[in-house]
Amino acid sequence: MEDTIANGATQAVENATRLSEIGFPEFTAQLITDTFNAITASYLNQTSQYIGVVQAVSQTLQDYINNTADDISADEIGAFLLGIAGLNDDALNFLLGDSTAAASLNTTEATAINNAVALPSTAGPSTAPASSGNLTSTKKQNIAEAIARRVANNKYDLLQTMVRQGRASSLRG
Repeated sequence: MEDTIANGATQAVENATRLSEIGFPEFTAQLITDTFNAITASYLNQTSQYIGVVQAVSQTLQDYINNTADDISADEIGAFLLGIAGLNDDALNFLLGDSTAAASLNTTEATAINNAVALPSTAGPSTAPASSGNLTSTKKQNIAEAIARRVANNKYDLLQTMVRQGRASSLRG
């Protein structure tokens, strides 16, 4: 055991005498500089993202929806549709784009869609996109646009909650 410690100490001393050969001061300086730059870049990125969130929630709900509804993906619209309970399979498939077969909505289904996409009055004027009867490509488009607006509203609500929680935690800290 003592031999192992002695050999380890000897090796450490030998390595220390060779530090000038491996450019230890340059390596250490570069490591510190790179670490500082990485931390600074990360902080700037986080600050930039936070500013983006604050700017987003400083808009009115109506402006936010108008500015972001076109960015809502078909997958997000599809996921929202799947969350509306009680739609018949033909209508759901048609609205998801999986079928070109004839599909229709009954009054209960149209009401379920309209209730799911309803927006607060602060989102601006809106009309109910779904009505009972046969589904057409125009009705499908109107429903998809209403869903996109609802999803944008939900994102706005989440952003506002994040900002409020951030403020609350900074006040506590």
